[in-house]
Amino acid sequence: MRIDTLSYKYRSRQSAAAMYQSLISEQQKFFQSKDPEITQLQEGTVIHYEIFTKTERLPVPATLTITKLRPNECFQMQTEHTKGIILQTYHFSQETKTEVLYSERNTFDEMRDQFGFLFIGFFYKILYNHGIKKRMRYIEQLCQET
Repeated sequence: MRIDTLSYKYRSRQSAAAMYQSLISEQQKFFQSKDPEITQLQEGTVIHYEIFTKTERLPVPATLTITKLRPNECFQMQTEHTKGIILQTYHFSQETKTEVLYSERNTFDEMRDQFGFLFIGFFYKILYNHGIKKRMRYIEQLCQET
């Protein structure tokens, strides 16, 4: 894994198919909250909104695009903003237990921002792990409710 990529592996008792479907359902709700005309997620689906980046205190305009949609295997989104790109990927695998590997790769247009991220990245990793673990537990809980 690259130094500019954060990752977290989550093991679940739910099937990869159930975890994937719950994630897609939640992502569809998010996309529809930004663009009510979206009825189905597919590769190339795009929304425009504002985000807070790890290097900016104010919201910046962003474009979020679904770049990969492989049922029960992979879901990937790319966020382009004024300072760079964030690539978020969920990989699903199932052997004895389901594993979901979430990764977030941050690249910046300016070297100064890249170094700034690498500097705060170590501290951000602690918050990142907590946040993604909470998200994965939520997705797993949704599987149990359906």
